[in-house]
Amino acid sequence: MRISLLLIFFCISFSAISQQKRLYLNEYNEAIREDVFQHRWRDKENKLVRWDFYSTDTVRVCRLLKGLYQQKKLNYDYFKQHFEKITQKKYPKNTTFFISYTYYNDLCSKSSTNNYSARGAREMRNRNRRFKKKIEKQNPNIIVLMFYDKNITFEKRGKFPTLYSDKANILRNLIFDKPTLCGSFAIIKPSGKTLIRNGEYGGILKSILNPENWSSLIPKSQ
Repeated sequence: MRISLLLIFFCISFSAISQQKRLYLNEYNEAIREDVFQHRWRDKENKLVRWDFYSTDTVRVCRLLKGLYQQKKLNYDYFKQHFEKITQKKYPKNTTFFISYTYYNDLCSKSSTNNYSARGAREMRNRNRRFKKKIEKQNPNIIVLMFYDKNITFEKRGKFPTLYSDKANILRNLIFDKPTLCGSFAIIKPSGKTLIRNGEYGGILKSILNPENWSSLIPKSQ
C-alpha cells in the first residue's frame, strides 16, 4: 500500500514538471527562443543577469536584466551602526563589509525554498561558515555577513552568528534593489563606495575584492 502511494506521488510530480512551460524574455522584455536566451545570458560581454518567476502555476518566466554590477555611494557610518546593532558586535572603522543577500522566491535551484527545513538550514549554515572563514582569513579587514529576505523562514535555524534576517527591509530597499537569480552580494568600503554583484559569482571573487578593478567591471552605460 505504501509503495503504491509513493508511485502515485512520483507520477503526479513528474506529470506536473512535464507540463510546466517556460517563457524566455530578453532584457527588453521581448519573447525569444531558449537558445538565444541562454547565449545572451552566458556571454560575459553582455553582463546580464536573470530573474525567474511563475506567472501561473504552469508557466515559468525567465527574464534577462541589465545590471550584473552596480555601484553606489552609501552612508558607511549608518550601515556600520546597523550591522553592529543586528550582530551585537563592534567593528573597527576600517572594516570592509561583505554582505550576501538571498531573495524571496529565488528559483536558483531545485532545493531553493522560502521555508527551509532543519536540514536545509544546517546545510546553509555549514556552507556559509566555510565561505566566511575563507574570505576573512585571506582578507583581515573584511567581515562577512549573510542576510536573507524577511519573508524567508527556517524550521530550525540553530545558532549561526552570521545569518540574519533583513527584518526592516533596509538592505532590500537601499542596496539589493534588483532581485536576481541565486542572490547578490555587496562590498561596502569605509569610504562608502559600494560594489554590488548580482547573480552567481564563483571564480571572479578575488578580482572583485580589489576596488582598483571596479571601474573595469561596470559598463559606462550602467
